Amino acid sequence: MIGDNAALPARCTFSRMWQPIGTESYDVGLELAVIVDGRVEWNLEPCRRVIGGWVHCHTHEAVPRRPTHWRLSQMPIAFGTD
Repeated sequence: MIGDNAALPARCTFSRMWQPIGTESYDVGLELAVIVDGRVEWNLEPCRRVIGGWVHCHTHEAVPRRPTHWRLSQMPIAFGTD
């Protein structure tokens, strides 16, 4: 699910600050964000970095966008399961 700062203001918590891409670890559940047309859009589903890009933790599908920021996911994550 993709959210943006205009459509879901109640879910946009600035207490959990965004970090720049390039500072994350592999195999950690993260929320991803990208800046599009001057607004922040984020993926509320947990994702993880893999060699060659990003995948959704639960579906293992590739993330189609190139994220610019990340923060730790608060959703429970079970790697390797569907």
